Amino acid sequence: MNSILKIGIDPGINTGYTELENGKIVFIKTLTFWTAVKRLEILAALSQKEKNQLQVFIEDPGLIKPTFPRDVNQAVKQKISQDVGRNKRDAQLLIELCEQKGIPVTRVRPSSRTMTKLPADKFKMITKYTGRTSEHARDACMLVWGR
Repeated sequence: MNSILKIGIDPGINTGYTELENGKIVFIKTLTFWTAVKRLEILAALSQKEKNQLQVFIEDPGLIKPTFPRDVNQAVKQKISQDVGRNKRDAQLLIELCEQKGIPVTRVRPSSRTMTKLPADKFKMITKYTGRTSEHARDACMLVWGR
C-alpha cells in the first residue's frame, strides 16, 4: 500500500525534523543540518523504490521581512542578522535538495498560525505524543500537523 510521509523541517543550527505518516508522528528529533540532508536523501531513494510519496514542509525565513527590536544595540542587531541569514541559507539548501530529488516541497512562512513555539505540555495535549521533544522538533512538527 502506498503511503504519504509528511516531513516538517525547522532549519537552523539545531534543525527540528519530524515525519508524520497517516497523521501520526513516526519520527521527531532535533538533528544537525547534515543529518537532516542525509535522512532526506535516504527517504527520497526509498520512496522511489517503494512507490511511497513524500511531502516536505520547510519553514522559510526568506518569506518574511526581517524586523529588529528598537531597544537593542547594534551588536545584538548584527547577531540577529547573522542568525537569520544562516537559517535562510539552510532553508534554501534544503529546498534545493528536495527540488533536485523530485520531492514536493512547500515553503512555510513563519507565523503564529503554524503554532510554533509551543511548550511541551501544550504540544503533548494537541498531538498526543508523549515522548520527549525539543522546541525545534516541536516547531517542525507543527509545520505539518493537520495538513
